[in-house]
Amino acid sequence: MISRISIAALVRLNTAERVSRKSETKRKLFYEISQDSVFEIDAVLNIAGDFNYLWSDNTFKLG
Repeated sequence: MISRISIAALVRLNTAERVSRKSETKRKLFYEISQDSVFEIDAVLNIAGDFNYLWSDNTFKLG
């Protein structure tokens, strides 16, 4: 699960890489990849919470 979060957390890098793309099609692709990564992080954190992998003393509410 940690590896999934680590991979999905590259959302910022995907967005930064998008800046270098000149075509609108490629920029849209990087936005979609970034958005998918955010959804994946959300899902993984929800699953981690369901399995009590997260404790209230070391977590915080996102968004």
